[in-house]
Amino acid sequence: MLKEALRDIYAQATDRDHAHRMLVRWYQLVVDYDVAEFIRLARTLSQWEDQFLAYFETRLTNGRTEARNLVIKHVKRTGFGFRNFANYRLRVL
Repeated sequence: MLKEALRDIYAQATDRDHAHRMLVRWYQLVVDYDVAEFIRLARTLSQWEDQFLAYFETRLTNGRTEARNLVIKHVKRTGFGFRNFANYRLRVL
């Protein structure tokens, strides 16, 4: 239920204020259900709340950048240390 309530914020919030109200209700649910993993997540979200709520103003994320970094790290791990930077660069691109 806590996971779905958090997902509902993304699906239903129309603006930053609405998202903030829903997030406050979610924090209360976390307190009521007292699940350690969600308490930790709620603590993290509260520390990053401004950044979390900024999504509802712009609807932009850094997902593409994170995905690109994941690909680069994967190539680096599977390459076992390229000796030629040009080959590494081509593999990443």
